[in-house]
Amino acid sequence: MKPVGKIELPERMRDAPTKRVFAALAREKIGVRFVGGSVRDAVSGRAVEGEIDLAVAAPPETVMRVLEAADI
Repeated sequence: MKPVGKIELPERMRDAPTKRVFAALAREKIGVRFVGGSVRDAVSGRAVEGEIDLAVAAPPETVMRVLEAADI
């Protein structure tokens, strides 16, 4: 599938805690993407509230180790 454009991420998807998670995973070269309701809400222009779901390209044990090492 070829992307047809980009959306401006709502503040909730760009806030400091979210950036911290992405940065910790990126340091270990673990791919991460937004998924689920937050994407649906962002695309439809609605406020993104509550939890933000992520998909990662690593086993849960690896992700937990990386996040714990980053004090997350």
